[in-house]
Amino acid sequence: AIGASTGGPSTIVELLKHFRRPFPVPIVVILHIDAPFAPGFASWVQEQTRFETIVVRRLTQLKPGVVYVAPGGDDNLVCGSMNSVRPEPASLDELHVPNIDVLFRSLVRHHAEATCGIVLTGMGKDGAGGAKNIQEVGGLVIAQDPNSAIVPSMPQALIDAGATHHGCSLQTIGALAQAWAERLSRQAGIS
Repeated sequence: AIGASTGGPSTIVELLKHFRRPFPVPIVVILHIDAPFAPGFASWVQEQTRFETIVVRRLTQLKPGVVYVAPGGDDNLVCGSMNSVRPEPASLDELHVPNIDVLFRSLVRHHAEATCGIVLTGMGKDGAGGAKNIQEVGGLVIAQDPNSAIVPSMPQALIDAGATHHGCSLQTIGALAQAWAERLSRQAGIS
């Protein structure tokens, strides 16, 4: 799962270019974006990376190597049982919607240590709480190096929360996520 905000679109695309295809697990993306811009963002991601990219508008079964994008606007994206993801109305107290913490926590509930949470550039601290939950159950948490982020607040919040020790370059994040995904798919007998 990848979360980003300000500066996120180009950073997400750059990160995905470091993933080899076919990527062995699904990729779920939360970008703080308004609903009218989500389809254009998804099309642009697909065009730039050649990963099939889908805006999630209803309960959707996850498939390896496909990028699933939150619909934006007033809906969060949550992971359910049986490798599914769906939009869910945000609560009134959520500052950022779609919310990275909500997705990360739903992944922990259903997939525990088989979760990788990546937080990239953005303002605020969305993702830090959910990343800490991922780290506590033994999942993989990776933050972008705050010095390389367009806005360093979100990746720095992960480091400050103790969810990860330091930030990484996009190339290193890509290599770590690729190795993790390949190991997970071997353990699950997916490949």
